[in-house]
Amino acid sequence: MRYSRITLRPIIACNDGDGLVVTGGVVEGIGSAVWIEAGTSRDLAPGPIMKV
Repeated sequence: MRYSRITLRPIIACNDGDGLVVTGGVVEGIGSAVWIEAGTSRDLAPGPIMKV
């Protein structure tokens, strides 16, 4: 959490067995993921997260 306060980029974290897949410019969550940004976190639903 502390690092998320000093970086401009969000952090996406996953438990063992879960993960992220980047295909065709889209980031998709497999299982449970957490979005951490500016000292706060929120759970992400499985599926598309963002476009890159």
